[in-house]
Amino acid sequence: LKIVEAPERRREVEYLAQDIRGKLANGYDPSEIVVTARNLDNYTTAIQDIFESNGIPYHLESKTPLAQAPSYRFLVATFDLIQAAVDNEEIGYNTLVDPIRLGFCLPTGS
Repeated sequence: LKIVEAPERRREVEYLAQDIRGKLANGYDPSEIVVTARNLDNYTTAIQDIFESNGIPYHLESKTPLAQAPSYRFLVATFDLIQAAVDNEEIGYNTLVDPIRLGFCLPTGS
């Protein structure tokens, strides 16, 4: 385990690339190396540029928090709409249109 911090993200990635190149030269398999970041989006461009120029194989994977996934938000909005109807509550504008706004409802004949 190694924690790296530098004044700039690009320098962090350059340091990692140098360290990884050394590990690969010493027989490490790329699948044995994992690099993580709190927010991968901040590092994506630097990783792509630096790892590719150094011939380091990589795979970027970023997970979207469930609450931000459109399919999850669609289901929650749909269940909220159904629950309001079942409870005979007044259905507000947002409750009514949120499932449509999220793009999973297509007009008839589409």
